[in-house]
Amino acid sequence: MNKKEVSGQKKEMPRLLLRAGCALLLAAVLYPAAPARAREGVLAHPDHTIAEGVSIGGEDVSGMTEEEALAYLEDLAREAGGQTLTLQGEEEDQKKDFRMEDLGYAWTNPEVIDEAGSLGHGKNILTRFRETSDLVREPRDFSMGFDFDREAILSVIQKDCASFDQDVVNGRIERKEEGAVYVPGQPGYEVKAEASADRVYAYLTSDWDGRSPAVRKLEIEVTPYKGTEEEIGMCTDLLGRYTTYFSQGDYSRCRNIENGCSLASDEILMPGDTFSVLDHLTPFEESNGYYYAGSYLNNEVVQSLGGGICQVSTTLYNAVIRAELEVLERKNHSLMVGYVEPSMDAAIAESAGMDMKFKNDLNYPVYIWGQAGGGAITFEIYGKEERSSDREISFYSQVLSWTYPNKTYEPVSSMSLGSRSTESGHTGCRAQLIKVVKEKGEVVSSEVFNDSNYAMTPTKIKIGTGGNNSSGLISAIRSGNEGSISSQISKIKNKNKKKK
Repeated sequence: MNKKEVSGQKKEMPRLLLRAGCALLLAAVLYPAAPARAREGVLAHPDHTIAEGVSIGGEDVSGMTEEEALAYLEDLAREAGGQTLTLQGEEEDQKKDFRMEDLGYAWTNPEVIDEAGSLGHGKNILTRFRETSDLVREPRDFSMGFDFDREAILSVIQKDCASFDQDVVNGRIERKEEGAVYVPGQPGYEVKAEASADRVYAYLTSDWDGRSPAVRKLEIEVTPYKGTEEEIGMCTDLLGRYTTYFSQGDYSRCRNIENGCSLASDEILMPGDTFSVLDHLTPFEESNGYYYAGSYLNNEVVQSLGGGICQVSTTLYNAVIRAELEVLERKNHSLMVGYVEPSMDAAIAESAGMDMKFKNDLNYPVYIWGQAGGGAITFEIYGKEERSSDREISFYSQVLSWTYPNKTYEPVSSMSLGSRSTESGHTGCRAQLIKVVKEKGEVVSSEVFNDSNYAMTPTKIKIGTGGNNSSGLISAIRSGNEGSISSQISKIKNKNKKKK
């Protein structure tokens, strides 16, 4: 080539370069780069064919170009992102499903393809030969790296798995038509969100195979319920029962009895436990469901909140003694009551600290059930019957002495002359409660169970003086001599007639 030709080629070179640049620019616009080429810096040699014996993440990619392997593994990663993770609660039916991609799933090391594709493509021919020979003898698998978003995992646990939580409910005994039956409780569950997120994240990033659906149990704090069947399930035998009756005419007293019965009912006493009626029924306040009704105070009938409540403690007392539980405290009323015989009552008074207490001194739990309404109140005590089937117990009241009301007379000036009002007194007595035990129909014991003393209160008769302060009339009334009273009243009336 002569100098003139060389000079001509030098002049033509800029024009050729310009044309080539325009052609490349046009190709880039009309024919966008393939995905692998778009990921600048991921694949150093997208056209390298991957050697035989090479796999990535357990997938055979030998014979593929790096570009083809990238597309193939990206498809697999998308499939993996659509796989399901099931988060499991404590119960079998407590399950929530999530897609891996919703948990921040991502393939983190696509550059592993370049590492795998470099085998057998080195500059040194001996190195290339050695690498391909090694792959024949021992194929090589490169790991695919995955990562997840722990905060996304925590978020779905807090939001969607909160329903796995449940309150603890203790086992209980319920009174049904057929008697007392055991009802199992339920344990309490609380999902520990932070610990669960740590556990799930660690599994997904370390142990998950990257292909299959997965199930992971959450970290859950379990609170066992009390009152298991082994603990209380056996206390379904009726040990003692008692019913008393009341008038339905006094609305407030009826409500007090019904309210008190509900407060003392549905209780389980474990062996050694004690039961205080006062603790269960107080405070005697309107906010606790009580009304004003008649009650005894200092040998008089007064209106008080919770009036009539002693019928609750009395009925329970009689059920308790028939179950033969140990009575720790019991006091009789100051005056006899009309709903049980003398010595069968059990008075309570918040102001005086008067209580009825008993203890479960048996080997098994006992269940207290009560119901009030329709003019009757009943208590039943359930447990495990250990007494012999041929053993019978009964109680009866034995009155040792009676004290009948005397009469007191009181002059009242505001009442018309000779008019009367009478307040009936109460008969007093001393009584004992006798417990009788029979075995095979024969009395084996008869003993005094309690002693009770009831006060007598006089019949109070008020006689009007009509404002007359005659000493003879006042003295006659206070003496209680009916003849003298009548005589004095007649004298005053006759005297008043003569004045007219």
